[in-house]
Amino acid sequence: MKSITTLLLSSLASASFACSIALNEQAINNKKVAEAANEFSIDLTKVTKIKAEDFSFLVLEEDPATYCPTIIQTDTKITLEYKPNLTTKCELSVTVRDVSEGDLAPTYEFMLPASSCSYVPIRIVRPIRIYPRS
Repeated sequence: MKSITTLLLSSLASASFACSIALNEQAINNKKVAEAANEFSIDLTKVTKIKAEDFSFLVLEEDPATYCPTIIQTDTKITLEYKPNLTTKCELSVTVRDVSEGDLAPTYEFMLPASSCSYVPIRIVRPIRIYPRS
């Protein structure tokens, strides 16, 4: 009986350590920035500031035999500041959720988007010409 218990415990222990995953948070956030810009038609060359915060990770489903995650969800709040033209400054804030299932491409959801734009006055300085007196 003792050998069966030992065998069972060792097989359970090996199953729990059989799978490990690694997430590259920076790469995931970079992809989310690109997806958010694409979804909201923002030209990334016009972006002046990018902020990614509140990264979270959740395993939605595991393989019952190996306990390896089969469906993974990550959420990140993305904020983009951008200037679509010379006199307009805008900001977009959105929580981007991606759900990855195995080797399939992730699906993206965009939650709680908030956007605002403001006018930025510009000043064009022209040199003053001074004509000599005759």
